[in-house]
Amino acid sequence: MSQTTNNAQPNQGNSVVPHIIQLADWDCGLACVYMILVGLGLKNTSMTDIRQACSIESVWTIDLAYLIRKFYDVDFTYYTSYMGINPSHTTQEFYQESIEGDEERVLRQFTAAKKSNIRVIRMILPLVDFKRFLLGQKYAILMLVDLRFLKCEKCKRKRNVFSGLCKPFGCFTSSVPKGEYVGHFIVLIQYDSSQNLFISRDPGSHDDYCTIQPDQLEKARSSVGTDHDCIVVKLP
Repeated sequence: MSQTTNNAQPNQGNSVVPHIIQLADWDCGLACVYMILVGLGLKNTSMTDIRQACSIESVWTIDLAYLIRKFYDVDFTYYTSYMGINPSHTTQEFYQESIEGDEERVLRQFTAAKKSNIRVIRMILPLVDFKRFLLGQKYAILMLVDLRFLKCEKCKRKRNVFSGLCKPFGCFTSSVPKGEYVGHFIVLIQYDSSQNLFISRDPGSHDDYCTIQPDQLEKARSSVGTDHDCIVVKLP
C-alpha cells in the first residue's frame, strides 16, 4: 500500500465492493449484503431480489449470513459474542418491538447454521484482525454497529460538523428514544495503515465511502446491542 500524507484521501477506488444506498430505515443489512454480492461478481441480481428473499423487516446478523449463503457459495465466517438473542437486548428500546417474535426464528437459524454451511464462531474478533483482513483488500467485513458512535472523519473535515455523522436517515426510527442504542450495518472494505483509518461503505450515507478511526470503530461495534457481530467475507 502506498504511503500518503496526512491530508491525502485514502485510495479506495479500486475496491470491488460498490456503494449502495439502503431504500428504507430497516434494510441497511440487506444493502450491505447486496454490496458484497456485487463485489463477489454476482450478476443479474438486484436489491429487489434481496428484499424478496428476506420476508422480514426485523433483520438480525444471522439473517444476513443466510442471505449471503442463499445467493453465493463463498467462504465467510460470522463472529459473534453471543449465539442467539442476548437477554440483555430485551432492555433495549431498539429491539423491544420485535424481539419476542424473533427469538424462536433466530435461535433456529443458529442451531441449523452448520448444516446450512454457515460457519459461526463465538468470539470477539480483535481489531488487529480487522486490520489484517482488510490491508490487502482481499476481504470485506459486514458489521453491526451502534449508529450513535459511528463518526466519519472524512465527512467531519468536509462539512465541518463536530459529530461527523453523514446519514440521510440511517436506521433511526421514531420509536427509539434519543440516546438509546441504534443498530446499523456497514461494510468495511479497507484499512489505510498510513493514516490509521478504516474505510467503509455505509448504506445510510450518500458519500461513496467513509473513514473511521479505530477507537471510534471499537466504540461503535462494542456497544451493548451489537454482540460484536461481524461477517468476514473472502473476495475474489
